Amino acid sequence: MVAGKAIVATRTGQVAEVIQHGENGILVNPGDVGAFSDTITLLLKDQLNRQRLGRNARRQAVEQHSWERYAQQLEEIYYGLL
Repeated sequence: MVAGKAIVATRTGQVAEVIQHGENGILVNPGDVGAFSDTITLLLKDQLNRQRLGRNARRQAVEQHSWERYAQQLEEIYYGLL
């Protein structure tokens, strides 16, 4: 995500919590190889959508999943315990 690339992933575990279908990536059902390959092909042909998904993925990665954000959350927890 931080690389700013469009994400194609399966709806499994935490992946489905991080990737919002159509916003910062595309989710397909686990085991659906046809949908997975069709989605990759579609994104290869659609530069605007590919770039939009990549931008959104990067923005989310930086805002919500960076080491700085994790450090900030730990500080908040630490100070809350004092």
